[in-house]
This record gives sequence, structure tokens and C-alpha cells, in this order.
Amino acid sequence: MRNCIFRIDDRLIHGQVIVGWVNQLNLKEIIVANNELVKNVLRRNLLEISVPEKVQTHFLTLNDTIEYFKSREEKKSITGILLVENPHDALILSNNGLPITEINLGGMQQMGKGKEKLPLAPYIRINKKDARELLILSKKGIIIEGRATPKDKPIDIIKLIKMKESEL
Repeated sequence: MRNCIFRIDDRLIHGQVIVGWVNQLNLKEIIVANNELVKNVLRRNLLEISVPEKVQTHFLTLNDTIEYFKSREEKKSITGILLVENPHDALILSNNGLPITEINLGGMQQMGKGKEKLPLAPYIRINKKDARELLILSKKGIIIEGRATPKDKPIDIIKLIKMKESEL
């Protein structure tokens, strides 16, 4: 996944992804790995409206995402961003052979804004399950940073989780 950014963002495709990542880095593809979204044509259409015509968009199940990357691996031809909604989906992809080396943690606040969510950054709130899964990913050697856009300074998410673990 050399030329592909892996991002966890519960909003999936939105302005920050398009303007901040796709346009600034001249990315050619957006791959959204989400089992439920594949079945929801209305939501897919709403997300796809903001994507520039020159950018290919793929909505795939988690299994199809793994196969998609395997089929393109030899060509090394993916210059894009892979979006998942949560750490759980990232862990599934990693456990099933997707060669993830770095994860950008974008917005994680819309899903369950209750008291059980601990703020790590203005745009990142996690619960115990999120923390546990991010720590597992980190133990696999995957770098996990928080960054809204490519121009922002990266935040060491694992360091923050370890500092705030007692609050979860």
C-alpha cells in the first residue's frame, strides 16, 4: 500500500477528505471499505456527490477490499486513499492480509458521542473498544497518527491513549 493512504474517519467521504487529502495530494482513487454502505445506494450516492469526476470511487465490502488490493499489488498502481469507518474495520483488514504500515486517524466523533467517549483531539473521541483495537494495530508495527489534513502536524495517537488509559 505504498501509494495509498489508510484513513479511519467515521464520516468517510466529506469535504476534508476531498479538499485536504485528495486535491492536495492529487490522489486518483477513493476506496471506501464498509460492508453496510455497499448495500445502501442512497448513502453511497450522497457521499459520491462531492467527489471530483477525475477521481475513481469504489465502495467495497471488507472482503472485496482485500481482494482489490491483492489484485493491484503487483502493479503498485493505487494512488489514493482507503477509508474505513472505525478501528474495528481496520483491524479486520489488517488481520486478513492487507499490508497496512500507517493509519491516519481522522474524524472519530459522530458515532456515539456519549460520555463513554474520551477526547484525544478536537476531532477524535474514542471508547475502550476503539483504544483496545488501536493498541492491537500499533503492536503489529502500524504507525497510528491523528491528522485532519496533510498540512497538520501529526498527533501520536498511541501515546495519547496510554496517557489517558485510566480515563477510559
